[in-house]
Amino acid sequence: MSEKLERIAKAAQEAYRCVEDAVVDTYRKVEEGAVGAYEKVEDFFVDKMFRKEDETIEETKERLKDHM
Repeated sequence: MSEKLERIAKAAQEAYRCVEDAVVDTYRKVEEGAVGAYEKVEDFFVDKMFRKEDETIEETKERLKDHM
C-alpha cells in the first residue's frame, strides 16, 4: 500500500475509535441515569407503601423480598 493510503487508513481507524468511545460513554451515562431514576422511584414507592415506622428502606426491601 502506498504511504498516502496507509495514512488515510490509520486516520479512519482513529476516527472510528473516537466515535466508538463516544457512543459507549454516552450509553453508560444514559444507563446510569435510567437506573438511578428507577431506584429513586422504587425507594419512594417502598417508603410510602410498605415501610414500617422503625424500618429503613433497605430493611423493607429485604422483608418484602423474603415474602416473594
